[in-house]
Amino acid sequence: MLCQEDTYLRRKNLNIRAIHFDSKREGWWVVASEQLLYPEGGGQPADRGTVGGFEVLDVQKTKSDLEGVRILLKAGVEDQVTLNGAHDVVLDWKHRFDMMQQHSGQHLLTAVFLKELGYLTVRFHISKESCAIDLETQELTDVQCQNIEEQVNDLILQDIPYRSFSLERQDFEKGRENLTIRSRGLPDDTIERVRMVEILGVDSNNCGGTHVHSTAQLQLCKILKSERVNKRVRVHFLFGLRAIAWMKKRLDQENALTELLCQGPANHPKLVAQLQKTRKEQSNVISALEDLWLTERIERIRSINQTACFYHTLLTMKGMQYLARELRKKHPSSHIVLANETQFLIECSSTEKINAHRNDIMSILRGKGGGRPPRIQGKADLISAEQVASIVELLGSVEL
Repeated sequence: MLCQEDTYLRRKNLNIRAIHFDSKREGWWVVASEQLLYPEGGGQPADRGTVGGFEVLDVQKTKSDLEGVRILLKAGVEDQVTLNGAHDVVLDWKHRFDMMQQHSGQHLLTAVFLKELGYLTVRFHISKESCAIDLETQELTDVQCQNIEEQVNDLILQDIPYRSFSLERQDFEKGRENLTIRSRGLPDDTIERVRMVEILGVDSNNCGGTHVHSTAQLQLCKILKSERVNKRVRVHFLFGLRAIAWMKKRLDQENALTELLCQGPANHPKLVAQLQKTRKEQSNVISALEDLWLTERIERIRSINQTACFYHTLLTMKGMQYLARELRKKHPSSHIVLANETQFLIECSSTEKINAHRNDIMSILRGKGGGRPPRIQGKADLISAEQVASIVELLGSVEL
């Protein structure tokens, strides 16, 4: 494919033929005379760009030898005639180069993990936020990750060339046997020749993706974290411009914390720990005061007969649930109406009663909620004392 032969070619005039309209995705699948745009595959997302001014939504391989690769364009049913013919195909270079940095970087990272620790890569994925490889191991320490990162960045500085070439299948199989070629398997459509991507003196691997010319174009490697996933270790990482953007974002966050905490980054962990400790202590005090307040409130409404109604801006959902439990013990036949400015808990004396008035209650509160009858609880944008009074009246009881 053209996108494999010259990964830095950004635009070309190509003949386009419309195939069929995709009503679900609202676009036309078309075929180009040459494949400037890379189709999704091998862990690498599809290219982006435009064809004749129409936005590219997707690029996919097909089983048809005549079509090879289909491109989905954001176009209407009426655009079929316009689509057919010669058009300027323009690659989204920013997206392509990002894919090249991440994919080429993965080859290098995988090779170093294999050489230094003997860990095979069994899965590779590029997402919008980061990239990840799954290693055939259950143990990986932070120190090991740091050492691997340092070695990868050292190889980046050495400006080692990448090159792609094709290999006879029998030679490829020999290379796999004597371990001079690293491979996770061949695509189903591979027949005689295998496309190889080599980092000279470092790695040789079958791959159909787009790659940089040298390790220097990767700029840098940053391993973000590692985690256990299904008896393997998943390593999250970034290369190049993504890594630089990630570092800038973290620096902005660090500067914001410095301004808020009035001390430098070295003291941030200690200060945050102190704030968490203080918050926990304050939360315990508030919880104790809330318990005292609710206990006092229960005593004040002890003589309730049919309805308990309590509305207060400081009443929490946890407090409502506590009040409902205690009031139900004292007055099993009462209706209970509790609310603050945005939350409510209503419990009737019977399932029949709550089911009969559920829709009317929700209409009055203009809220959403659920719960097991005879209780409903939920949220609303703004609840007033007047709305609560209307619910009490609806239930046919006297507020005490």
